[in-house]
Amino acid sequence: MEQTTFLPKIREIKMLNHNIMELHLEKPEAFSYLAGQFVQFFIPKDDTQVKRSYSLASAPKDPDLEFCIKILPKELNGPASLYLPTLDIGDSIQISQPRGRFTPKDDQNQFYIATGAGLAPILGMIRDQLEHKRNTKKIELLFGVRNENDIFFQERLKKLQDTFPNFRYNIALSQPETEWSGLRGRVTEHLLHDLVDHSYYICGNPHMVKDVRSTLIENGVDSKSILFEIF
Repeated sequence: MEQTTFLPKIREIKMLNHNIMELHLEKPEAFSYLAGQFVQFFIPKDDTQVKRSYSLASAPKDPDLEFCIKILPKELNGPASLYLPTLDIGDSIQISQPRGRFTPKDDQNQFYIATGAGLAPILGMIRDQLEHKRNTKKIELLFGVRNENDIFFQERLKKLQDTFPNFRYNIALSQPETEWSGLRGRVTEHLLHDLVDHSYYICGNPHMVKDVRSTLIENGVDSKSILFEIF
């Protein structure tokens, strides 16, 4: 069975920090998705194409499709990392239909844990819960990166926190370079609070996801209350 694909044009493209690219694509008419899902990009390489999966950072009711993509150093020869920075507004990218089951449960308090580009689907999920579904349950985010230069979307998170009293976020730096006033250390060091009365959503590198999931289960959280996506 032939896979349905789309060919949207780029509406905006910019770097959010030294290695995270924000990409906005026009939303095709027949494109429908759930917050937290991902699509595959078809990346040209030599005489063929390779597929790379990227989560949607936008919410389903947004007019554009938004992505946050980690751009690897050139010497690693990542096909997408070499190709995407060459594109400009108006260029088209072939993408697949949305996929994935990394979607939130609306009837519970929600705790999100993300590192790096793993914030992408989680931002879309949080915004969908707050702005569109008007969820009044407690929604928390713990976002971990290495140092100040790796932070992105802080202004957007602050605006959400200022607008919605049921949402709060914290940023944890594992190796802060300056007099950082926020949390220090890895995200696993800042999990222990009222753990049981939440559903948990984890997205980031495999080691972090494994460690956070293990910590939650060891402290009484039902594994069925934990969803995760590995980047």
